[in-house]
Amino acid sequence: ERMAEGVQAYRRGAFEQAAASWTEAARLYEQGGRLNEQSEALILLAQAYQALGLYTKALPSLQSASALVEQTGDRSRLVRIKGLAGKLYLASGQMEEASRSLNEGLRMAKELGEPDLTAALLNALGNVLASEKKYDEALTTYSESVTLAQKARNHSLEINALINAATALQQSGRHQEAKDRLDQAVKQVEAL
Repeated sequence: ERMAEGVQAYRRGAFEQAAASWTEAARLYEQGGRLNEQSEALILLAQAYQALGLYTKALPSLQSASALVEQTGDRSRLVRIKGLAGKLYLASGQMEEASRSLNEGLRMAKELGEPDLTAALLNALGNVLASEKKYDEALTTYSESVTLAQKARNHSLEINALINAATALQQSGRHQEAKDRLDQAVKQVEAL
């Protein structure tokens, strides 16, 4: 019930309410010894904190979730945690930690054979590389993300990676290539 309340609040953009619901859900699951559900509540709580810009609260929530997931052995959930941690580290300017977390998640996602998760992690890693002005590496990473997102039929991620690639191209002075990527993204949007 608390989990569902949190999801509804999050979708409405009521992130503080979502955080409160998921905090309570995590507490109740902990009392009941339900580790999988508790870790999921903590991951969602971290997302709510991320939406509120409270990175210093989001990361400890993820670390708690990670410790629980280590016990349950749910590698797919661990990949999600690594991806979210990477994004949080990037948002708070901790590039080395962002890169490390995303690369760890990528290794696991590839081992699991999950193109959707792999594509999302590649897109986030591209953002880290672009923020470090490593544009060629970022573009290679975004291209791989686009290919995997297409394979997974994740159109929103494909469009996001195309736009990120266009931004990196623009920042590196390659304006025509940037326009080409944006045109690709527009075609995908129109197809939807």
